[in-house]
Amino acid sequence: MKRIMRCTLAFFFIGWPVLAVAQLPDIIMVNSGGSAWGESSYCTNDGGGSFTCAENPDFGYSWHAAVGDLDSDGSPDLVFTRFNQSSPNLVCLNDGNWSFVCGAADSDLAFTSGVALADIDGDDHLDIVFANVNTENRMCLNDGVGSFSCSDVNTDTNPTYGMAAADLDGTNGPDLVFVNHAGRNRICLNDGTGSFSCGDVSTDAYRGERVAIGDLDGINGPDLVIAESYDGAFSCLNDGSGSFACGAISPGGVSFGVALADLDGIDGLDIVFACGEDMRSRVCLNNGAASFDCTDISQDTNQSTDVELADIDGDGDVDALLSKVESPNRACLNDGTGSFICSDISADENRSRSLVVIPPWNFSDGFESGDTTAWSRTVP
Repeated sequence: MKRIMRCTLAFFFIGWPVLAVAQLPDIIMVNSGGSAWGESSYCTNDGGGSFTCAENPDFGYSWHAAVGDLDSDGSPDLVFTRFNQSSPNLVCLNDGNWSFVCGAADSDLAFTSGVALADIDGDDHLDIVFANVNTENRMCLNDGVGSFSCSDVNTDTNPTYGMAAADLDGTNGPDLVFVNHAGRNRICLNDGTGSFSCGDVSTDAYRGERVAIGDLDGINGPDLVIAESYDGAFSCLNDGSGSFACGAISPGGVSFGVALADLDGIDGLDIVFACGEDMRSRVCLNNGAASFDCTDISQDTNQSTDVELADIDGDGDVDALLSKVESPNRACLNDGTGSFICSDISADENRSRSLVVIPPWNFSDGFESGDTTAWSRTVP
């Protein structure tokens, strides 16, 4: 696996590592509140695509989450976002035995809808970037032991629903993309020190929900796929300098989440959209030139709010995990061709706003990371 100083679904996801001992990824169900949903849960992979889940009161009620080694001790830590103005976003440091000490990431109180981890200032430590609704987006620079100094990314106060981080212009490390629920989406190019120059992704105005980053056409570096709750979804192809030309993808419904991976073993990165409003979630297979053939992932019509991609059954292909707000979360096993068979993740009626994959590798180099938008969201 290529080693990078990063940055979901984030933070670059390069590919599944070869392990000396076979392991499978676990997941965290991120639940946004109310006794009917339960608190956020850690789910241990039982093999074959099934999980055993237990609520963790330390995690509480959250909107999204990210995973990465924040205190340089070789174990994965967690960041949870709060979608309210009464409690701060949460950093949970792992003691190495999956017990966590949780505390506020920042004194800022906001409706935080997304989070990504990335080394944005070039000091080899994972920093945190928060996407906020109608207040400034925030970045929190890590001192290497899990303490943070936070400030605004810029002066934008857009209704930001999703974000991702990747090096989009080939210079100065990870840049930021913010997806807005009204108006134009924004790209912020990094000067290498964690200072950003921001502009519009395009002249198009969307009702953006989430964004995934990956090279869709095999040229000019990472492209964008934007899940949209009005017109479906869009792809934005990079010219190599961080400028984009955007066009519609037709996933067949309102989409609230998006993730990228090679699902059929040919023609590069494919797309899975988590769709809502009685629409079926969709799989869009790439023809190699960023043109897509989209079909339903299953016959489920209950609203999906997020999707994560991982090989959860150890058969060598990438499966899909869908969070649901009106029914149990779902695991969809891939047959290797981009066709899926779906079942409940667990017997628990534990409905989630989002999911986070805990990747099955050692974090000893400190550079593995993840998010909601985080580690599975960015695929070069």
